[in-house]
Amino acid sequence: MKSYYRDNKLMTLVLLGISLTFWGAMFALPILGLYQLGITFKYNTNRDKLKKASKKRLNFYLVSLITLIITTIVMNNIRDMELGIMTMWFLCGFILALIHLSISYKIKHQNEL
Repeated sequence: MKSYYRDNKLMTLVLLGISLTFWGAMFALPILGLYQLGITFKYNTNRDKLKKASKKRLNFYLVSLITLIITTIVMNNIRDMELGIMTMWFLCGFILALIHLSISYKIKHQNEL
C-alpha cells in the first residue's frame, strides 16, 4: 500500500498543477478523480488490513464524492448557472483530491507501525 501513496502523490501534484488553468482543470480533475476512485476500490479490497480510523476516512471520502456528484446534478437541473456549478465542481474536486491524498498518506503510515 506504500506505492499507492507514492503514485497518488505524484498524480495529484502533476494533475493539480495542470488544473491551475481552466481548461486544464476540465481534463485533469476527472482523470485524477477516476485514478483516486480506483485506489479507493483497491483499499476497499484490502479493507480487513486497515484500521478502523482508515475505514472511516475512506467512507467519508466516498460519501463526500457521492454528495458532490448528486449536488452537481441537482444544481444543474434547478438552475442554468453553468459557470457557478463548474467553479464549485473544481473547488470540491481540489478538496477531494487533497482529502484522498491525506487518506492514502495515513494508510501508508498506519502500515509502517
